[in-house]
Amino acid sequence: MLAGSTLKVLSRTPERLEVARDPGRKGPVARWTGSRAPRSELVATEVSRCYRALDREASERAPSAARLSQALSVDEPTASALLAWAQAQRAVSAVPTDERLALECVRGAREDTLVLFTFAGWSANEAIARAAAERWRASTGAGCEMCASDLGLGLTLPRRKSLDPREPSAALGLFLAPELRAALSRTLDGSMLARAA
Repeated sequence: MLAGSTLKVLSRTPERLEVARDPGRKGPVARWTGSRAPRSELVATEVSRCYRALDREASERAPSAARLSQALSVDEPTASALLAWAQAQRAVSAVPTDERLALECVRGAREDTLVLFTFAGWSANEAIARAAAERWRASTGAGCEMCASDLGLGLTLPRRKSLDPREPSAALGLFLAPELRAALSRTLDGSMLARAA
């Protein structure tokens, strides 16, 4: 993999590596797992407060960019843009907060991507993504791609007749707590970190 493209090696010498793009082959998603400082509690609390204020204002009968500007300590054009985003988001889903998770399914040509907004932080979201990916693999026999950030996680799942991620009960089923805990244990048992320890 290089710059998001899958390459095949045509020839190799000690000084030179000749490659060509291999568009017919889908490669893995690059991941970096070096040390990462967790988001501070102060930042996490402030992000949560801002999303609650944004959701509250967007749900008002007469939303006001001026009120949101004061609540978030931002200028009115920024508050207006945030309010427009929140209203568009509410038209198709929900504005995620620390009290309400939002799970969305984005349709692709051959796969669907589930995006779960959690505000749980990168470490927790990566663990949730790994466990949900393990549950997907266990129930379908197919792998999937995953990513995590401080605000949420994403799973890109190939379409399967046995489990359709566009069905709310199937999508939510990947994230249910008791089974998720067991899946996390299985995925950690098979990880390089566990083997090294």
